[in-house]
Amino acid sequence: MSTTDLRKKDHNLITCPLCDKIYDSPKILPCLHSFCEQCLNSETTTIQKFATAALQTCPVCESPVQIPHCGTHSLKTNTFLKSLTELLRSDDTRSCDVCQEKETAVRCVDCFQNLCKCCLEVHSKITVTQHHRVLNMGDYEQLKDERQIRSLARPKFCSRHIQSKLNLLCVSCKVCVCHECVITEHCIPEHTIKYAEDIANEFREKTSDVLEIVKAKEDEIKETLLFTEGMRDEMKEIMTEEAAKITERAEDQIQKIQEEKNRLLSTLKMEYELQEGELDRRIERMRKLQIELSHALFYTETLVRHGDSVDALSQETMIMLQLEKLMILESRQKIVSVYKFVPMLDYGFMGTLKRETRQQNPNHKNRFL
Repeated sequence: MSTTDLRKKDHNLITCPLCDKIYDSPKILPCLHSFCEQCLNSETTTIQKFATAALQTCPVCESPVQIPHCGTHSLKTNTFLKSLTELLRSDDTRSCDVCQEKETAVRCVDCFQNLCKCCLEVHSKITVTQHHRVLNMGDYEQLKDERQIRSLARPKFCSRHIQSKLNLLCVSCKVCVCHECVITEHCIPEHTIKYAEDIANEFREKTSDVLEIVKAKEDEIKETLLFTEGMRDEMKEIMTEEAAKITERAEDQIQKIQEEKNRLLSTLKMEYELQEGELDRRIERMRKLQIELSHALFYTETLVRHGDSVDALSQETMIMLQLEKLMILESRQKIVSVYKFVPMLDYGFMGTLKRETRQQNPNHKNRFL
């Protein structure tokens, strides 16, 4: 997708749910929701003193989050969203990033900078940058429109060897490394080294089948939510109908059964309120599960499609744990009770309230048996 498309269609992907602005130093939680680091530390947000608590919940889906002892700074940085927001911010200016004066002529994909013609001439003569990939602005815009975000994002460089790209994976340590790291710290044969892109491709393939299962689970949640909402509405109708029956019979014997009528209506209302409260809690849970499933699906699909190898591998364990958790969610509606009025002279002047159980009908999305 182009960056313009991202701004318009995927607002929730590139903006922090707390400040509603484009991410600044995004931190990702195990539930796959991300927030600006500053927002997590702010006492004015909806998660008071998030950074100092030992255990908190996600502000969006309320999943439990274990906070590192050293604070939110140690939470995993969402490198995928960081690269994406950097790319978006680069579109906000058309002046040269080096001299800040002349109009942009080209884009250095490796430096992640816009260059004017004069600065490009210097850039092409410096040993470190002379072999960088440079695109004219027309080609650069075309790649964005063709959704080639992965090829336009800033390369990931080693924090220890700042001139070396992270293009390898130490399987033993489960961390992306550069060639110099393999020589100095992750030496073969003590460490198993593979190309990051190869392992990332395996991850993309592995998530494909899991995503299909989670998609099916999302459909189940949607179906159950619709069913439960329909059940609540129908229970209101039942309550109205049965109350009318009770009232009609009471009017036939008003003097004798006034006290009995009031008792039955009170019981019916009490039972209905108990059941409605339970259904409201189930509906709230289904909605939260739907939000959690939808976000996990959307985020993982976007990462798999557009994130680079480092993005994918740095979040593999977190994503797979979340997806596996979502796959086994209980999504079918439990049995509930409704109360119907049964005219029976054996039970006082009017009759009694009979309890009936209802459960989700798989053949009808918003009906019950």
